[in-house]
Amino acid sequence: MKVFIKKFFVILLLISIPLSLIADSKKASKEELTQMVAPIALYPDALLSQILMASTYPDQVDEAVKWSKNNKKIKGDDAVKKVADKNWDASVSSLVAFPQVLEMMGKESDWVEDLGNAFLSQPDDIMDTIQSLRKKAKDEGNLKSSKEQKVQEKEESGEKIIIIEQTQPEIIYVPVYNPTIVYGPYPYPAYPPYYYYPPYYNPMPGFIIGFTIGIITHNSMYGGFHWHRRDIRIDVDRHNSININNKININSKNASWKDDVRPNNPRASKDIRDRKKIKNKRDLQRKNAEKSMNQKGIDLKKERNNLNKNSAKINRNISKVKDVSRDNRVKNIAKPDSISKSRNISRPNNISKSRNISRPTGFKNKNISKSRLSR
Repeated sequence: MKVFIKKFFVILLLISIPLSLIADSKKASKEELTQMVAPIALYPDALLSQILMASTYPDQVDEAVKWSKNNKKIKGDDAVKKVADKNWDASVSSLVAFPQVLEMMGKESDWVEDLGNAFLSQPDDIMDTIQSLRKKAKDEGNLKSSKEQKVQEKEESGEKIIIIEQTQPEIIYVPVYNPTIVYGPYPYPAYPPYYYYPPYYNPMPGFIIGFTIGIITHNSMYGGFHWHRRDIRIDVDRHNSININNKININSKNASWKDDVRPNNPRASKDIRDRKKIKNKRDLQRKNAEKSMNQKGIDLKKERNNLNKNSAKINRNISKVKDVSRDNRVKNIAKPDSISKSRNISRPNNISKSRNISRPTGFKNKNISKSRLSR
């Protein structure tokens, strides 16, 4: 009986622990994150963003790997069109354009799952780690522009970021490199990264980074990083053209992976899904309010513009009042009582003005000689 009671209280305690605390305990460390992203951190931004999104659907990636093995001769946009009716996320469907990438992901399914879990719960940390590794590779002289890719260092909101783009927008070359070498001395030897060389790839002597044959893609790439926000910006029209079964339904040309796509992932945490529900509720309330205003003949856009103009005018007036008030304070600064203006200097009562100096009674003559005064 005592054993049963102890077990009961242990189970009760575990149930009472907030899910957020359990999730925090499973967060990947810096060493683990580096190990996960090192094999792909130097991929072009467009391809890398879609690999990260696809990794959050490991089961679908396994299906795509099998499809790619059975259809080796099909790649690029043609392959993507062939899987348009699959019940896959668009990120997974887009990767059939790159058989080499799917082959790499198929050989290490555990790595794919770990990467996906980390990206779902720690997207900011994942993207920061990518930038850190890119900087290391660039400092080593191994990451630079070439005929296959364009490497740029930009500043966004005070942050320096490294962007990797394809030289020709419609042709993507997948880089091949050893992650234990390309970044210089690998910082965490106890966490060796996974790396993959395609069986048909012959590395050239003296080159740390090589490239496979370029893949022509006109419509398969729909994602791109928003580095400052630690997010992925999604082209909605391109996304929806890739897969007919999983479309993004929002009234915007661009979508946020964090806010619009991630919450719909069945592997996302309850906290992420709840935040999406709250956002949807607010959006619905906003739409209903706009609809009600329109029915009353109120143009919200016009009213909002007028409000902005009035606010700007009020701010200008407040600024003027502050300036006048400040000038008045400067003019009316009180001076110490002991220091008065020269024209108001008070004189002692026993000292009269020079023209009214009183004379002793013995001196009635106005013209007193100097000799008498000297005597």
